Amino acid sequence: MGNGYDAKAQPLPSTLRLATDALAASKEAREILGEQFVDHYVRTRDWECRQFESAVTKWELERYFEII
Repeated sequence: MGNGYDAKAQPLPSTLRLATDALAASKEAREILGEQFVDHYVRTRDWECRQFESAVTKWELERYFEII
């Protein structure tokens, strides 16, 4: 744990994938929330990340259709 106002504090993860990985590796979260909860929650966020990563965005469609 640490002081949220301390400039030396570690920044929050910038993506859901990084946050999911941090939660999966967190000994503190596992102690406080329990192994089963953390494992289940991490699996649900992994699914969400895979869904997001497999989606084709409007920008991608517009960008790559203009090339062909």
